[in-house]
Amino acid sequence: MAQPSSDHRDRVFNRFAYELSAVSGLPEAARLLAHAADELIGWDSNVLELWDDGLKEFRMIHAVDIIAGMRTEIALPPVSKPSPIVQDVFQQGAKIILRNGDPVDRTQHVPFGDESRLSASLLFVPVRQGEKVLGVFSAQSYTPQAYTPADLTLLQTLADYGAGAIERIRAQDQLRDSEHRLRENRDRFHLALEIAS
Repeated sequence: MAQPSSDHRDRVFNRFAYELSAVSGLPEAARLLAHAADELIGWDSNVLELWDDGLKEFRMIHAVDIIAGMRTEIALPPVSKPSPIVQDVFQQGAKIILRNGDPVDRTQHVPFGDESRLSASLLFVPVRQGEKVLGVFSAQSYTPQAYTPADLTLLQTLADYGAGAIERIRAQDQLRDSEHRLRENRDRFHLALEIAS
């Protein structure tokens, strides 16, 4: 895919930032990230995996692959076992580009969706909020040499934009969970008082 013009890139980033300000769920934020990435660099499949600090495990938030010629959202397991590449990107906070012919152990990549087909080009970027790495976003193409270092930089910038919304959504979810637990505890306390009197 040809590099987008600066005007087109600015329009995509502005719309992405605006739409992110209104999202209330992680899958919706992931879809917006995937859509913006598709407009700027193109992809055949993508995955967003986020680290859950409380549970100490990765959660796959969104995944799309081409199945029977159509882009299809993949049914997600509650917990994902990340590939060694995803773990490296998460731990080191470094972005990676792999293109067909790169001298990389391809067994490090765990396929999903149509598992019989190997990706020819892959981009992996950390989703970062400041110095904190929240997870990893990857875009994949079945065309060799599909991506350039400029594409990798664009994808990293998109992921960084998305990180703020992800942190906001997580904070709102934690607040809702806390309020729900507080209400449950209060109701139990009142019920215990009623029974005791």
